[in-house]
Amino acid sequence: MKISENALKGVALLAAHEVGHVLAALALGMDIDYVKLGIRDASNPQVKLGFSLDKSDYKIEEKICFFSASQTAIDILLIEYSGSEKEKYKWLLESHFDDDEKNIEEIFKSELKSLNEKHELYIKACHLVDNVFLSYGHLLHVFIDKLMDKEILTGVEIKRLSVGCSI
Repeated sequence: MKISENALKGVALLAAHEVGHVLAALALGMDIDYVKLGIRDASNPQVKLGFSLDKSDYKIEEKICFFSASQTAIDILLIEYSGSEKEKYKWLLESHFDDDEKNIEEIFKSELKSLNEKHELYIKACHLVDNVFLSYGHLLHVFIDKLMDKEILTGVEIKRLSVGCSI
């Protein structure tokens, strides 16, 4: 079955979203079980960590970084898209990023921080996201391509790719 170029670009954006989480997890030393696109089995794309993030000892800004990095990965990929293409995929991106925003809101709710503290934590998280892409951004397209090709990458495969090995 031949997939249209438009469909491939939509899938690439979904892959970029998940790869953003993967890159953040790598940078923060988080254990990854797998990442999957879920296209063939019609399940939700997701990154499965090897632990429960909300019950972990990771700092608040690190948890926020994990959820925020997906949008940065998409923004980087969108540089390659024309204005009309960006508009075409806007609904897909907004609906997929809503879950991450809800997770970030839950983190803030559970921590009961003041508005000023939340602002400071968000700024720290943004700096962490910048560092994720400074350190691992060169892997963005590598992971997107492999994820689109295989549709699921195990934690072992992710580690191998991150150090330049083939899978």
